[in-house]
Amino acid sequence: MKIHGVSDLITNLQGGSGSPLGRSGRRVAVAFYCALTFVLLPGGAALIARPSAPGAANGELVKTLAAMRFVKSIQSEFLCEKKLRVLRKPFFSRGIITIARPRQVRFETIWPYRSCYILNGRHIDMRNESNSHWRASSVDLQPAIGIMMRQFAAWSLGSTGKVIQKYQVSVRRAARPVPRDAPAGFASINHQPIRSTLALFTLRPLGGVLKEAIHEIQLGFAKSAGQGAARRQAAAKPLKYIRIVAKNGDQSIFWLRRTELNPQLKPQCFAPVGPP
Repeated sequence: MKIHGVSDLITNLQGGSGSPLGRSGRRVAVAFYCALTFVLLPGGAALIARPSAPGAANGELVKTLAAMRFVKSIQSEFLCEKKLRVLRKPFFSRGIITIARPRQVRFETIWPYRSCYILNGRHIDMRNESNSHWRASSVDLQPAIGIMMRQFAAWSLGSTGKVIQKYQVSVRRAARPVPRDAPAGFASINHQPIRSTLALFTLRPLGGVLKEAIHEIQLGFAKSAGQGAARRQAAAKPLKYIRIVAKNGDQSIFWLRRTELNPQLKPQCFAPVGPP
């Protein structure tokens, strides 16, 4: 499966005789489109926000991201909800994302199908439940997937990269929203609100092509609940919630839970070994 951008994913989602993907392939495309609207904007811009006149909200966002720079690796369970105009009802997927410095990401979907994408620098390994073997690729051949995984890592580990000065940033304290439309049986797995409130940042484009594409972005961070952690790790506020609202009304939402900072990862975590 070679996907260069959102337009390719939409084509595959719609299926039909012109679609190169089967049913399983389209489900994989849906799952990654859940993530891609989080990071792909016109011109390939990353969603890093800083108004031209930084205020208190912007300063808090920068401080929150900076606190994560001392974390070497992170692992979270995720639930993704995607509301698309091309879909009759919301699409949900669940899995595990593991990230380690400098550029290693494992994005593993475990429901409603199994698939795994592994990023090592510029190299990508891919496999889903319909494939008997792993397939090697690269960020050059799979730029959309590469950008998604890199940006997820950047936000999770506090790497701001080039700061875009085209957003108005506000912040408030709020409980994490719950995925009310999720299939039955998820209440005990992903629905429960986290105990502490989130620092919920809302980013709104100030103008230009970004404003034409994105209505708003919400990023929710919560303090680490680890016991006996080092001072720097205790100050870290892991990403717990992401909501992207496109101008056309499409939405991508991620709930991240059971986040571990600096977990003991298996030696083969980022190796294409075994089933997805």
